[in-house]
Amino acid sequence: MGFRTQRIDIFIIVLGVITLIFEPIGAFVDPDLAFELLEEIEDIWKKLTDIEQRRLIEAAKCYAVEAYTACESMCYDALVSVLRRIYGGQKELGYYVSLMEKDPDLKNVKGAIAYLASKRNEVDHPERISNRLEATNALNMTKQLIREILTKKAGTQ
Repeated sequence: MGFRTQRIDIFIIVLGVITLIFEPIGAFVDPDLAFELLEEIEDIWKKLTDIEQRRLIEAAKCYAVEAYTACESMCYDALVSVLRRIYGGQKELGYYVSLMEKDPDLKNVKGAIAYLASKRNEVDHPERISNRLEATNALNMTKQLIREILTKKAGTQ
């Protein structure tokens, strides 16, 4: 599928110059739809930083417009942000997986986060395009993991 645009047949005359306006299809997402995809974490929403909230909203919007690779990428970025806040530093996902090995509170989610770390490496390479199932899994796993992390580590950030 190529780049699609919807031509809007509006001509604006400004100082005698005619301008044609183009609007990309799907450029605007109903905010209610995006928040519907995130409603299961509504109870922990206030525990997220502004950046984490924005990454998850972007992930939901990308999912809604079938930009599945971008959805996955935003999910992983939100998760990394939470882990950086909990453990400190500016490291990548794999680093935090190794820290979880010694963390009795989060040892049970280490495997899931290690899996997402391997998926993030795939997604960040231009040879791979995600599909709906992969984006659905990334979004759902990210929400569940963030809930688990913030519930168990609430007093540490």
